[in-house]
Amino acid sequence: ACPGAFIFMGNGMTAALHHPEYDFNDNALPIGIALWVDLVTRERN
Repeated sequence: ACPGAFIFMGNGMTAALHHPEYDFNDNALPIGIALWVDLVTRERN
């Protein structure tokens, strides 16, 4: 088995992911990108 993890990132008060009225908050993208960049940077150092 390989260790793993889940990362849950909020998107504000909106409909569920597969709901027709779901509206992705584009302002969340820089936060998610920064999270992954930090994670990879820490792992590589």
